[in-house]
Amino acid sequence: MLRIIRLVLCAVCVSILLSGCSSTPAKITSVGRYGDAPVPQERGSSSTRTFDGTFDEVWDAARQVVARNGVFIEDSNKAIGKFTGSGTPQAICVGGPCAITLVYAMYFKELKGQEPRVEVTVMADAPRLYNWQGEGHTYNFVNRIIADLQKTLAAQR
Repeated sequence: MLRIIRLVLCAVCVSILLSGCSSTPAKITSVGRYGDAPVPQERGSSSTRTFDGTFDEVWDAARQVVARNGVFIEDSNKAIGKFTGSGTPQAICVGGPCAITLVYAMYFKELKGQEPRVEVTVMADAPRLYNWQGEGHTYNFVNRIIADLQKTLAAQR
């Protein structure tokens, strides 16, 4: 009798473990992660640069840049100058190329002056990597977005 109880308990435990392993992880999303203004985050990377051009030119160029870099826009609000998204841009890991899931936010602030200029802040985080690799990937992503945005705007002029 004791042997039957043990077998039943083992079968129950194995089925619980296997069902837990087969569930898919929650989707990583940027929606609700970032506020309406750029606030320094505990984790991740950020960079702020000023670009020559009108708000609309910089906004449109930034949307092109994120699409080229393998991430999607999930939430967009042009009135407050922010869009957020997530994706798995190609990265270089130890041993070769890999894909790391990132979330990001881009903030746009029109600067007043004689020449049209826009301040852009890019913030990114790798929610599933809580080590130095995650920081390295977000740092590279942020700087790649900033550099690509500069190239895109220069090519438009």
